[in-house]
Order: sequence, then structure tokens, then C-alpha cells
Amino acid sequence: MKKWVLIFAVLTCVTLPLAGQVRTEGQTLLFQPEENRTQMQAGFRMREEDDAYLPAEGKGLLQGEFRAHSRHSLDSIHRVEGHASYERGVKRAVNWNTSSDWDLLAPYITLDTVGGDLQKEQYRFAARFASRPGRFFYSLWADYRALHEYRNVDPRPRNITADLQVSAQGGLQMGAYALSLEAGYRRYHQSEDVEFMDPRGNNTSVLHYLGFGRYSTRFSGAKKNTAVRFNGNGFTARLVLEPVNGLGWMGGASYTWLQVVRHLPGNNETPITQLLNQELSLYGGHKWALAYLRADAQLRLKAGTENIVDQTSAFNVLAGLPMLQALSWKASISGFRSWEGERATWTLQPRLSYTGSSWQNRQPEAGMTFHYAQAVAMGSAAFRAGEWRFRVAGEAGARLCVTSRRNLDALPMDSRFQAYFDHLYGRWADHALHGGVRATIGRKVGKTLFLYIRPEVAYGQALKEGHHRWDGLFAIGLDF
Repeated sequence: MKKWVLIFAVLTCVTLPLAGQVRTEGQTLLFQPEENRTQMQAGFRMREEDDAYLPAEGKGLLQGEFRAHSRHSLDSIHRVEGHASYERGVKRAVNWNTSSDWDLLAPYITLDTVGGDLQKEQYRFAARFASRPGRFFYSLWADYRALHEYRNVDPRPRNITADLQVSAQGGLQMGAYALSLEAGYRRYHQSEDVEFMDPRGNNTSVLHYLGFGRYSTRFSGAKKNTAVRFNGNGFTARLVLEPVNGLGWMGGASYTWLQVVRHLPGNNETPITQLLNQELSLYGGHKWALAYLRADAQLRLKAGTENIVDQTSAFNVLAGLPMLQALSWKASISGFRSWEGERATWTLQPRLSYTGSSWQNRQPEAGMTFHYAQAVAMGSAAFRAGEWRFRVAGEAGARLCVTSRRNLDALPMDSRFQAYFDHLYGRWADHALHGGVRATIGRKVGKTLFLYIRPEVAYGQALKEGHHRWDGLFAIGLDF
């Protein structure tokens, strides 16, 4: 009975260690070091830009957050892991977007040209149960995210998002290595309603955006068609080869497929657009006792279809036109090396990558393309003095825009859209430098209890246009 009480507590009460990330490729729970450990952290996060690199995400963020993570070995063959997080804050000066999860849904979003601060509240819970009866092992995983974003001035979006992912993993241990296959399902839903509370402020249209300055002229407006429902279904398949003791060769591949349909509830649930997101990821490398070398490759494809809707009150879909194709890719190689001395442990982690993105409108032909070369070096030093523990880490990097092209002449645009794309092209075609430092200062206050504070600060500078960005975090936490 006590074991199942512990399982329930871990699965429902613990937190997420990294924002937006619940698990790591090639780190099967059963093959991680056996330990019972819980981390809890509360803090304040900020972001400040003089000019938004991505106006749809705003030029600033003020956010309080709580995160926790727990991992427990119930016995020699059963383990559980749980995560939870809570975020409450405001995204400042969000423009050209009123929908949540811009990265997932763009360009088939809702927008207005007024913008403003967007309030944000998000919960997230995740859990995994794993078992190894003999050479065979398996695990079950679930992740649920609830997001509410809204604005208190006209036009007032109110977005409610529910995002559920579940998966099952099965594998076989073959000597020093383990091979596993994981299959998952994702259910995504976002309801969005834009309201005008003050008639004097009803001076802008809510646009159902189609990309590259185009929008649905039939359904866009300020009064009638401002409610939207995004409905998505998808799956994931993941294959992983990894060393059982953590040392040796590793590799894996994953594929995700997610289709999101945009409906208009006020017009008989008319599906006006469909967006297909696909992603293929590959990685491989080798781990040693104090080092690793790893190569990664990622390909992401977005394909957008616009539906032709008849003129009857039934709003029947007559056909779908494939109008959008967005392709992005990334190839990188990274390494890690640590040195353990009598008083301190030092680490160095360099990474080189080449990335690119191409957004294309098919009819008429138009688009933008960017290629980047990036180099990042990270290092840290950790040492102890009595009951005190200290860790200081730094990062420095550079991004070089190798090529950039745009061809938007075939698209007739409103002058505001033209200015918007001029802004995006100038920012995205720029070179940039960034650097940051973070520290952890803690003290052992009990037999197994560790109390710490964690300040972080980072700065980025665009080289051509001179724009800059600050990021910061201050957190206090417990580790036991």
C-alpha cells in the first residue's frame, strides 16, 4: 500500500526541471543512476528587448514561476518520475498575434494591428512509470499542459489551451546496450475568442491570417467572426539505442506528425485552414566517463492548406488549396569534457551548428530564406567549502547570417504588412553575439536537505542594427 501511495504522490506533486522540456533523448529512466531525489524551485524570470526580434511573442516578459522534479526508485526494477510547473506573468507589447502557441500554429493564427500586453498563466504536469522485468523493459508517460492567455484592453483575446501527450515505450536489453521503441499520441485544443468591450475602441479588424500579408477577407472582421477553435491530433515514434551503464555508443531517431485544423464556431464550425507539422530528428555519438561527442540533425516541415468554402449557410468545404510550405533544418555537433580536481570540477561544452529556414507561398510564388552558422562555448566550475556549494557557469556565442533572400513583390500588401515584413527581414538577416553567466550558491541545512539560490543573466547584441536583449532569472530552491 505504501508503494502505491508513493507512486501517486510522485505522479501528482512534482515539477518540471526545464521549461518546455520533459525528457531527454537517450536517457531512459531505468538506465539513469539509481537515486531518490526531489528538486523544488521558485523564481522570477524577465526578458527585455529594445525592439522585438519576434513581435508575435512581444518585446518583454515578466513572470513568476514554480518548478519541481522528482525521481524515485521504488525497488530494483520499478522507477517513477514526475514533473510539475506553474507560470504566471505578462508578455509585454505583443503585436501581430492574438493566438497562443505561435510557434506551433503560425502562420495560421488570429491577429490584429493594435496589440498590447498579454497576461499568461500556465500549468504543466508530467509523469513516467518504468519497470524492467528481466531483459525486457517498458515505461508509460503522460504530459498535460493548460495555458490561459488574455488581454484587458480592446481587442481582448481570451485563449484557453489544453495540450495532452501520452506514450508507451518498450525495449530489450542486449548485453551492454538497450534498444527501445516509443509510440505516443498528442491531442491539442485551443479556444480563442476576441471581444470589444468599449464601442469607441472597436476600430480595428480581427484577421484570420494566412501568411505573407494575406488573410481571409470573407471571415475577418470586428464583430461576427472573432471566435476560433484550433483542433489538433498527432503521433510520435521514437527509436533509441543506448548503453546500459551510460558509457558507449548512443543513437536514435524520432518522427512527429501533428495536424491542426482552424475552425470558426460561429459559422457552423467551418474549417478554414489546415496546418500539418512534421519533424524528423536524428542523433548519434559516444559517451566516455568524463566526456561525450554527439552529432544531431533535425528537419521540420510545415504544410498549409486553405479551404474553399461555399456561399451557403451550411459553409460546406468544396476543396483545399495547398498554399504554404515552411522548411527548417539544423545540423550540429557538440562535445563535453569535465575535469575533476581535489577542490573543484571544471567542464567545457562547445557546439557548432548550421541552421536554415525557408518560408514559401505557392500561389503567387513568394517567400523568405535564411541560413545561419552558429558557434557556442559553455563552461562551468563547481567547488565546495565546508557545508557550502558553489557553481559558476558562463556561455558565449555568435551567429552569422550566411545568406538571406526575400521575394515578396508578387504579393499585394497593405502598407502595415509591408513595414512588418521589412522589420522581420532586417532583424532575421542580422548577425548577433550573445553571452551569459549563471551561478548556484547553496548550503547543506540538514542531513539530506540542500538550500540554494540561483541568479542568471544573459545579454544579446545584434551587430548591424544594434538592437539588444536582456534575459534574467532569480530563483530559490530546495534539493533533497
